[in-house]
Amino acid sequence: MGKVKFVFSVMTLVISVLLIINTVKFEGKSDPLKYTPPPFQITGISENGKLFQDLSLSIPLTVESGRFKNNLRIKTDPRTSFEVIFKGTLLIILPNSYIFYNVNKQTLSLISGEIIWTRLTKYPTSIYTKEESSPITISRSGRVLITGDNRLYIWSYRGGTTLKSGEVLIEIPERKSLFIDEEKIQKMINIPPAITFIAPKEQDVYIKKLTDFLVKIDWKAIPGITNYKVKVYPSKLKENTFIEKIVSFNRTGLDLAEFERNREFFWEIIPLTEEMYEGEPSRMGKIRLFGVMLKEERDNHPSKLTISSMDVTGDTVTIKGNTNADAKLYINEISVAVGITGNFTFTKTYTTLGLKKITFRVISPLGVESTLIKQVTINEE
Repeated sequence: MGKVKFVFSVMTLVISVLLIINTVKFEGKSDPLKYTPPPFQITGISENGKLFQDLSLSIPLTVESGRFKNNLRIKTDPRTSFEVIFKGTLLIILPNSYIFYNVNKQTLSLISGEIIWTRLTKYPTSIYTKEESSPITISRSGRVLITGDNRLYIWSYRGGTTLKSGEVLIEIPERKSLFIDEEKIQKMINIPPAITFIAPKEQDVYIKKLTDFLVKIDWKAIPGITNYKVKVYPSKLKENTFIEKIVSFNRTGLDLAEFERNREFFWEIIPLTEEMYEGEPSRMGKIRLFGVMLKEERDNHPSKLTISSMDVTGDTVTIKGNTNADAKLYINEISVAVGITGNFTFTKTYTTLGLKKITFRVISPLGVESTLIKQVTINEE
């Protein structure tokens, strides 16, 4: 997030929380001069993102936008997320989401996409999972996802969540997640709690040579948990995922060289169940980069490697990605052809089911080698 936009966002958030607390504290007393915060207030927008309060993309939304007179229909693009205080609850609406806010009724509906929430007051808040129907009364913290094929996922991190589906009331206790597929089949799953200790919480890294980009992180292991997901973002709004990997230990290294133009990184650790379902994320750590790398070290920079998709069809996985056009690429030690733009496609067929490890190895023209490991699951159709 840019410094000006970030400072304004933080100031707006602090003022809004103080106003909410003040409103709750003096509730019931007659005070005609009392300020009532708007029920829907934007407090942050990702740095390069743009928001509009109409689907024709003609009326912009900013953190300065106040009370709204008309209903809002907001669609976020793949690189835009934004932060809202809605009736005393802090919401982060992630990229590729579509929400509807009814000004007169003061209701918020998630049509598709994903919302992460943290309740700032003790008073309950509801979010509709369809346009003004099927509400969830949210817990103190959690997450909801509606996919394009109408699958519904609800994570109840702290405190219980309630979903009303038609006339049926579904209780989602703390540390449980509810999945409802397109056939309306429900599945309730136990999820791990958040990790209580991460290191570093904040770290300043001064870049003078290539190895300075390698940052070590660790965290307190959770008994019984053997897999953790590591995710790195450009800001707390999670508008883009720089790094995502699964590790089997409570420590790993981050190579930030590919993203050196970004000066701030926010990272979190998500514990995974044996079935690879996500638990509650840890608090976020922050890493700041300073300094400039010498030219000789830049020449020894490793080749970039981006995996854009890993599609599984039956017993076959198709991998698409991008690297430097002059790099050598190996997937599970098989040489893979790279196009003139750096794009590549690789197909692998398996004879057995289950979790499969895929190792990517890329070598730059000067021989600098880097490795990336990803996993896919081959299921019986």
